[in-house]
Amino acid sequence: MSAGEPNRRAADDRRPLDPGARIGEQFLVLRGAGVDSAGFAYACLRLADQANVAIVECCPAGLAARGEGGAVLAIRGREYEFAARLAAFGARAAALRAIAHPAIEPIGAPLSALGGLYVAHDLGATTTLDAWSAGLTRRPAAVDVARIAGRLASALAAAHAAGLGHGAVAAPAIGLSRPGDAMLRGFMLRTDDASAALADARGLAAALYGVVTGRPAPAQERDSGLDARHAALHTAAGDYPDALLAAIDAALGLDGGSDPIDAGSWLAGLVATAREMGAEAGALAGRDPPPDAAEETVVAAAPRALPPSPETAPPPRPARTPRTRPVLAMLAATALVLVGVAGWL
Repeated sequence: MSAGEPNRRAADDRRPLDPGARIGEQFLVLRGAGVDSAGFAYACLRLADQANVAIVECCPAGLAARGEGGAVLAIRGREYEFAARLAAFGARAAALRAIAHPAIEPIGAPLSALGGLYVAHDLGATTTLDAWSAGLTRRPAAVDVARIAGRLASALAAAHAAGLGHGAVAAPAIGLSRPGDAMLRGFMLRTDDASAALADARGLAAALYGVVTGRPAPAQERDSGLDARHAALHTAAGDYPDALLAAIDAALGLDGGSDPIDAGSWLAGLVATAREMGAEAGALAGRDPPPDAAEETVVAAAPRALPPSPETAPPPRPARTPRTRPVLAMLAATALVLVGVAGWL
C-alpha cells in the first residue's frame, strides 16, 4: 500500500447518502447540504409529519466509509478510533442539548441508524447573516447589531464553558430572520473543543466587521501598515459606538496591538457592550428574543392610551359660564349705587 493510498481511500469512500435514502425509517434524504470533518449534513423530510428538517450524520473523515445500503462502516484497522468518534459525537450532542442556549441551533436526541449516529434539527431561519446585511438598503441600526453581537457572544461563551468549540464561525454559519433570533449553526459538523475559542472569537469579529462596514474583514496575512485605514473605528466611525468598533478591531488585530485577545474576556466584554448599546438583557441571558427594531419603532410611536369609546366615555361636563358675565353684572350694580348716592347728596 502506497503512502497516499489511505488518503485516497478516505476521500473516495466518505461519500454522502444518495437522495431518496432513508435514515432509520424516520427521515427521507432530499439532498446533501454540507460536509465537514465530522460528517455530512442533509436536507431531509421527516416522514411522521412531512416536515422539512436538517440531519447531520457522523461519518468522520479518514475513519469511515460508505458501505452497501448506505451503511457507515469503519475503515479496516480504524475500528477503535471510529467507535470513539461515534461516542464523542453522541457526547457532543448531549452537551449542546444541555446548554440549550437560544442562539445555538437546537438539535434532537441522537438516532442510531445505518451503523452510525444522526441528529436532526428544524431548519429555522433560512437567511444567513451576510445575506441579511447585504439585503438592507442602509447599514444596520446599532440596536440590531447589538442584539446580534450579544446573542452570539453569549452563545460562544456558553459553548466554551462546556468544553466545546465551533471552529468555523462565519457569517454563512449564522442564521437569522431578524436580529433578535440570530443563531449559530454547524456545531455538529465539526469536533472542535474549547481550544478553538480564539478562532471562534475572531470569526465572530470578522462576521460583525462585515455587518458594520459592508466589506469583508482583512485577511490575517496582510500589510499591517494599512490597518488604520481598514479598522472598523475608521470605516464605520459615527454609525456605531466606539466601544463596539474597538472590540472588533482588537479581535482582528486592526488596533495596532501585537498580542492576541483573551477570548473569554473579549466575549464577556462584547456582551456588556451590547447591553450598553441597548440590547435587552433578557435576550442576552437566553430568554425569549426581544422584538426587532421595526416593532420597537411602532411601540415607541404608538399613543400611550387609546381614546375612550362613546359607550365608556364619561358624560360631558357642563359648559362653564364665561367669566365676563359676572364682571359686567358687578359693574352695573356698582353704577346704580353710585347714581343713588349722587341723588341723595
